[in-house]
Amino acid sequence: MFSGARASMLRPSLRAAFRQHVRRGYATVQERVATGSDRPWQLAAVGVTVPGLMYLRKGSGAPMTAETARDFAKQEVKRAETVMMEAKGEVESKMKEAKVEAEAKMKEAKVGVESGVESAKETVEKVMGRSPPPPPSMSSSGASSNAPTPPGSP
Repeated sequence: MFSGARASMLRPSLRAAFRQHVRRGYATVQERVATGSDRPWQLAAVGVTVPGLMYLRKGSGAPMTAETARDFAKQEVKRAETVMMEAKGEVESKMKEAKVEAEAKMKEAKVGVESGVESAKETVEKVMGRSPPPPPSMSSSGASSNAPTPPGSP
């Protein structure tokens, strides 16, 4: 039992000693490694930066003249016109598709309304117990022969 207590007392001191040894090891490694001069890195940075800046500042080489600018503008206008024509074609095709779809839906709705009206007529006939009157016939003048005349007309 005594040996267990003694071992537990030694453990913290061993841990502390090990930590100290590790810390000393890192410190001596840094001392052992010879730190070189920063001069090679500085020269390399200048050697890359200066030519890079000169290249970027130089640009494409030739300055843009009025003629070059005009040609460039013409090319851009042609490209814009091409894009506009493509967009116009797309819009027109989408409009045609939408028109066809709308017409189909209108026909479908018309059929639905007509069937609803017919169904309503049949329901009214059943409720009233009689057949609906025939539609009025049109005379050659376009007016119904049994239609009442408005007041003040001959």
